[in-house]
Amino acid sequence: MSTNLQRALDLLSRSQQTTDPWEMQRLARDAYAIIGDERKAGGLSAPAHHSVVQHPPVTGSFVEPDLAPDRVLVVENTPTVNANTTSNPVRLEFASGAGFIIGIRGSAVDFTVGAGGAGPLEQASLGMQMRLNAGEELITNGVAADFATFASLFGHDGQEWFPLRRYVTAKDVARFTFRNFQLAGGSNLRPFLAIKFLQDPRAC
Repeated sequence: MSTNLQRALDLLSRSQQTTDPWEMQRLARDAYAIIGDERKAGGLSAPAHHSVVQHPPVTGSFVEPDLAPDRVLVVENTPTVNANTTSNPVRLEFASGAGFIIGIRGSAVDFTVGAGGAGPLEQASLGMQMRLNAGEELITNGVAADFATFASLFGHDGQEWFPLRRYVTAKDVARFTFRNFQLAGGSNLRPFLAIKFLQDPRAC
């Protein structure tokens, strides 16, 4: 491993440890710049099946366009959640190898027969829990797992990327549980989730 690549990995490690989002962004930006330079110089090549997808930054957040993912992971088999009920968990595995989750985006769609809406009401009515492996809850009330609405995470139109930084390996599993807060007889809502994922160069 080159000295520059080792420095980039050290910066990524430090970005995980800081609680200052601006410092986290600075360290991560410097690390990805080094990785980009290594790739341009031929010292690090991305797998042939990777495609880099650029996304615009979220207005008002510390996410920048140079933090483009290597890929976007889609959470499959998300359930339609009836009003006033909670879904069973759905799984997302990281079989492609180790890397960083760097963002998540979600939309809630009304799957009631004859409906099909996807707007502020649906975003505000559907909540989500996220857990890594057996018990690392990523959405809590400070004491235990809790639900955050799609509106609070992804905006009322579902167009905002929520910045999230977690290192995962091929052995890790993310589980998502959803809660429809509408009263009984209300709309049936289905979530759609996409995850920004940045491959660990050591796993390439």
